[in-house]
Amino acid sequence: MRLLILTAASALSACAANTPLIGDTPMIEKSDMNLAGSEWGAPDLGDAFVQFQSQGKVIGHGGCNRFFGQYTQNGNAVKIGPLASTKMMCPPPQMETEARLTGALQSAVRVNATHTVLILEGKDGTPLLELQRRDWD
Repeated sequence: MRLLILTAASALSACAANTPLIGDTPMIEKSDMNLAGSEWGAPDLGDAFVQFQSQGKVIGHGGCNRFFGQYTQNGNAVKIGPLASTKMMCPPPQMETEARLTGALQSAVRVNATHTVLILEGKDGTPLLELQRRDWD
């Protein structure tokens, strides 16, 4: 009996150790988080944001220009873009923020999400960008 309890405890601790985290919050392995109707930004992105609308539309502001396009989501799998945008020129820091956001969006193939955090991941599973929920409804 003691061996059974030790084996079960060991198996549970191994599972817990492999659960990906966002801060202290366990990630959702198979996301049932529907992106439609959500808006995301990040403190290090200033006013830049992305909004996933219904019917596969995505819009946002990169810090200088507005952008728009399409997205598809199937569980954690996502395809965003191609994105089109206005063509204003802004100071280099704003243009760099914009390139970082739109580049991560268009390179993402997977999302991991909680209700408050969205991580865009690339083909090899590398996190491209971590965003925070802006619409708290």
